[in-house]
Amino acid sequence: MNRSGIKTILIIDDDAPLASGIQKLLVRNAYVVHVARNGRAGLALLESEPVDLVITDIFMEEMEGLETILAIRRLFPGIRLVAMSGGSTLVGLDCLDLAQALGAEKVLRKPFAFDVLVDTIQKLKLAPPGLPAAMLAGRTGMHDSAQVRAGFDDTAMGGCGR
Repeated sequence: MNRSGIKTILIIDDDAPLASGIQKLLVRNAYVVHVARNGRAGLALLESEPVDLVITDIFMEEMEGLETILAIRRLFPGIRLVAMSGGSTLVGLDCLDLAQALGAEKVLRKPFAFDVLVDTIQKLKLAPPGLPAAMLAGRTGMHDSAQVRAGFDDTAMGGCGR
């Protein structure tokens, strides 16, 4: 049963079988789940559907995850946000670390067990909605988030998000 207070979830992932599998499992756990195949479609859905949590992949065509995270934080700052990826690095920085620096509250490294995803969703209820504490404090531990944003451009995403 859904005890987290999060009722509606948007999964943004271009891996249709994975997104469908996650959707089916979350629906069985009393969540309402929408699926979008890329960040652009996800943002369009957010304009028309109330969503409590977005779970986004990093590597996608058209509008990838890091760009999507930035847009969600700018346009929908109160939405809870989890990033997932099989992982990659860009100039020594893990893409999931970068996702957290840009606004993901939690990250999941693929492959992950379904119970880990459910546990991650449950833990979000314990933290106040919005930006991760590291961003609110102005530090991500390794990099200042303003510095990360200032250095974030399309060439960086080309190495990390695609």
